[in-house]
Amino acid sequence: MRTRNAVLKIIIGGDGGVGKTTYLYKLCQGKFLTDTKMTVGVGFLTKNVKYGDTNYNLALWDFGGQDQFRFILTTYVKGAHAGLVFFSLDRATSFMSIDEWVELLRSEKPDLPLYLVGTKADLEDEDLQISGKEILEKMNEHDMIGYTRTSSKTGNRIDEPINKLVMYYHDTFMS
Repeated sequence: MRTRNAVLKIIIGGDGGVGKTTYLYKLCQGKFLTDTKMTVGVGFLTKNVKYGDTNYNLALWDFGGQDQFRFILTTYVKGAHAGLVFFSLDRATSFMSIDEWVELLRSEKPDLPLYLVGTKADLEDEDLQISGKEILEKMNEHDMIGYTRTSSKTGNRIDEPINKLVMYYHDTFMS
């Protein structure tokens, strides 16, 4: 069997401060950032993942979450193969913004595969503001391919969203 190579553009959206950049640094560099700066516009990281007979070079586009950057983000949506939508489990307002992020990420491609990521899973249960039922409803409402609770601090399930997204893409479009 011959190994194939593929580049996947994965766009990443969610409100400012939910932990997108911290997640990406933990995923790509194995480091937990305790002091991150606001992403101005778009950040960019890469990661290599092998699945089946394919080596994937993932181009991870980290969209700044503040409202003042949203108007430029539609430019970066073009050519995306998949996306991650982030919210913080301890901030209900970030969960309520998921609809806007889905609309933005799918503005060029309405059937773009999206995966939902809840951050800060290391917090105590009493600090969490969103129920599992609400998360499942939101995921189904937007026909997302999956959901994972992660913790960049502990590294818990940090690879799962990307691995599931790559598996879905591979099995759907590369087989």
